[in-house]
Amino acid sequence: MKYKLIAFDIDGTILDASYNVCLRLKEVVADLMSRGYLFVLVSARLPNSVLEIANELQLEGEVIALNGSFITNRDNEIILSQDFSIDRIEDILSNVDSRIAVNYYHNFDWYVANPSLFTTQEIEFVNSVPKIIEKFAINRANKITLSGEYERLLDIQKKFEKDATMLALFSHPNYLEVTCASISKLNGLKHYSKLKQIKVEEIIAFGDGENDIPMLSGVGLGIAMGNAKDHVKKIAKVIIGNHYDQGVAKYLEELIVKGVL
Repeated sequence: MKYKLIAFDIDGTILDASYNVCLRLKEVVADLMSRGYLFVLVSARLPNSVLEIANELQLEGEVIALNGSFITNRDNEIILSQDFSIDRIEDILSNVDSRIAVNYYHNFDWYVANPSLFTTQEIEFVNSVPKIIEKFAINRANKITLSGEYERLLDIQKKFEKDATMLALFSHPNYLEVTCASISKLNGLKHYSKLKQIKVEEIIAFGDGENDIPMLSGVGLGIAMGNAKDHVKKIAKVIIGNHYDQGVAKYLEELIVKGVL
């Protein structure tokens, strides 16, 4: 087996236009699992939300959440939790526009300051309700997500570019994911692959967001969705169809036909 582990981003990758996992993907995943392939979800979402999607795909074992900073299993055991002090970016957060929701994620908890329409949308997506807090009410986080209009978030991202110890990447035009530079989906996946005794070059990964770039460029076969931004597609080894047209399922079937899987 040239490849042993297949990693999926969730939003914009394996969910269709109705935010569901298609039957076709479930069937091809079941077939590949029966032949010994491992699967893992690698998402910026909350752990419990990632576990729900894993259950829908009937995946066993752990999931990688919070943009690679958190690994847990169905018993809610914490296998990895990388966090950072909020103090190091207090100057940037202090000047965030009041129309931007500031979301703090720490382990299984979600907190939000300046809740907005995007907060309401995320509640529906992840089936979880945050605790409303003041901007600096907590001290540490695995990641911070700023949600709002793209142009405003772009201005904030430029401020983070001046700090090499921090990373600010878009998972969606309205969601800017902020972590310390040592946190990424790739690093979370590397930690997971060591647990499974799998080499990084034996991993296939699918993604669409800017925050997927380290993962797509760092594994054996990085695959970008057709709906990804151009700079995400540029670093991928393969570009496939869109998430709303069962792109992942179709490409996995193609790899099976070609004998790659």
